[in-house]
Amino acid sequence: MYKYLKVFKDWSNFTGRASRNEFWLFILVNITVYLILWLLLEFVGIKWLFGSMVLLFMFVTLIPTISVTVRRLHDIGHSGLLALLYLLPIIGELILIILLLKKGIAHENEYGLITET
Repeated sequence: MYKYLKVFKDWSNFTGRASRNEFWLFILVNITVYLILWLLLEFVGIKWLFGSMVLLFMFVTLIPTISVTVRRLHDIGHSGLLALLYLLPIIGELILIILLLKKGIAHENEYGLITET
């Protein structure tokens, strides 16, 4: 949970590096929250409330998600501008997933030192 909250703490930090673990934990928790909201509110039957809560959660996590994605791209030695691939439906997202699954560079790169493995 510390790593998840760390991403929110560093929401405005688009420099440095983020480990695979930090990035994918953040994504996994976000997906879990979406699923819980959907299951909870689908069975209660209040669809407008579900839509409002999901929209609010999306707005709250948008900038931290972009920030951790940029730092993750830095960890594998790529420019954070590749995060713009999110804007390409399907193909861009698949390319990003493949890139974000790669192991980070173990030594210092132009974006700084690795903070963790």
